[in-house]
Amino acid sequence: MYGYYSYNMKHIFITTACILLVHIVAAQNTFKALVRNDRTKEVLVGATATIPDLKLSATSDTSGLIIFKDLPNGKFEIQITFVGFSKQERVFVF
Repeated sequence: MYGYYSYNMKHIFITTACILLVHIVAAQNTFKALVRNDRTKEVLVGATATIPDLKLSATSDTSGLIIFKDLPNGKFEIQITFVGFSKQERVFVF
């Protein structure tokens, strides 16, 4: 009887851990944006993206790419700014 009980508890724990892991993995989102001049299509190195609700910011790299990793599920406004250009604001749902 003890062996059966021990096996069931281990099985329940492993199943619960797997369910939690799936839930945690599902809540990790990535946002990628390529920032370019709309008219010339030139990439904008050093543009800044912010997600005010999460207090996160990132800067575009030499290829104009901005990446935010491990974002929670939800609806967030992302603002992109660059010197000499107007601020762009868009809402994304993850």
